[in-house]
Amino acid sequence: MTRKTAAKKTAARRAGGNKTRRKRADVTEKRLNTAELERALSRAEREVARPEHEGGRGPQLVDLHPDSIETRTELFQPRRFSHTLYEVDQRHVNRLAGRLTNKGELDPILVIKLKTEALYNEAPGDQWVVVDGHHRLAAYKQAGWAGTIKCEWFAGSVREAWDASIAENEKIKLTVPLPDRQARAWDRVLLKQGSKREIHKLCGVADGTVGYMRKVLAAFEAKDDFAKELKKRLGKPLKSATWGDARMAFIGATPRQRDQHERAGKLAGVMRSRMADKLSEDFEVTARALYIYDATLPAALIVELEKVLREEALEDGDADDRPEDATTKGFDEL
Repeated sequence: MTRKTAAKKTAARRAGGNKTRRKRADVTEKRLNTAELERALSRAEREVARPEHEGGRGPQLVDLHPDSIETRTELFQPRRFSHTLYEVDQRHVNRLAGRLTNKGELDPILVIKLKTEALYNEAPGDQWVVVDGHHRLAAYKQAGWAGTIKCEWFAGSVREAWDASIAENEKIKLTVPLPDRQARAWDRVLLKQGSKREIHKLCGVADGTVGYMRKVLAAFEAKDDFAKELKKRLGKPLKSATWGDARMAFIGATPRQRDQHERAGKLAGVMRSRMADKLSEDFEVTARALYIYDATLPAALIVELEKVLREEALEDGDADDRPEDATTKGFDEL
């Protein structure tokens, strides 16, 4: 191979890498905190357009071009893929795109229709938004699908669609990670939407964990000195806080513990943005790479990972194991 040919191939690889990074950047969206989510839900509720057809609220199929369907992942995507860096798992999109080539159109995407003039400050008109099927939509766009696709027009309210975006994911391919399920459960606890049993069933979070979240909320809302201390520890409105932030304030986490939690989140974000899913593609390769990087690292990581896994198991366990700093009065099953 000549130097000129090698240089061309290197340039092509770099260009391809830049294109991939741009594509991934296009699907990056900021997660709304619960206060922002509440406002977004209320605005969308005012703008929703429902199908008009005979027979009540049953499903109605519509033919739409993939490019005419938008995403609002702050509302309708229950997976956040490592600190909300991506709205889709690229490996799963690739698999679906391959299925499109071999078998044709995928299952219908669930969509909702919103009027956009007042909601997003875009050109006036109606906007189709995906409720469930983000990976299928990404696969159509990646494959350059030329025609229209079958979509199911959701007939309920925006809040019902919000619930449906999680319920539909129970039926399909990818497991929603525990932190994402907890985040959705925390949103519902803060918004007081659903009983403990309903949140447990919808979000796939342990009954005890939902009870613990409700206990934390009750502690923050109480009119006593402990509530004042909790708010001081948190340092922000509760609806602007993640479940991790609220939990750490509730248990009285030390500054070092809070700092470790924040640094771990940032490091996970850096790893994901720079390496995508490389660490998850082949665990043996990842293990060997870590050993090559630092021969002492794997053994130390095993010790720390065991601690983290025990904490996560407790986090998705029984609320009876939680600190008893706050009252649970009034939080029986609804």
